[in-house]
Amino acid sequence: MGQKIYLNTNLYISFFEGTPDISERVEKLLLNTLEKEIEITASPLITMELLIAPLRERNEQLTNVYKNLKNHIANIHFVDFSPKISEIAAVLRATYNLATPDCIHLATAIDEKVNIFYTTDKRIKKVKEIKIESI
Repeated sequence: MGQKIYLNTNLYISFFEGTPDISERVEKLLLNTLEKEIEITASPLITMELLIAPLRERNEQLTNVYKNLKNHIANIHFVDFSPKISEIAAVLRATYNLATPDCIHLATAIDEKVNIFYTTDKRIKKVKEIKIESI
């Protein structure tokens, strides 16, 4: 797989929990990644963020989907959190004053040389170190 993309957590939530307009766009993006053999890079932080609401709501079905994300998105590749990613995240946090989780996601994508970081979060668009596209 040559190309890599990163989907921010909000896109997984929209896809699996059904924000209609966004869900359809994410579905098209996911299908495109399979057709073109594009890798989806992810931090394990995504799993943690995804699990919060289903655990609070005791939604076992959604909890199982999020715990087994690889079963639902075949071309997802999780990258371990490392000291290098931590340092990149710190620079991003100091420079752009974004939330720490956002900086960890962005730093993971930057360290992995991801081609495009997809999100619905407009605050992230100000980051210059990586190509960001809104969905």
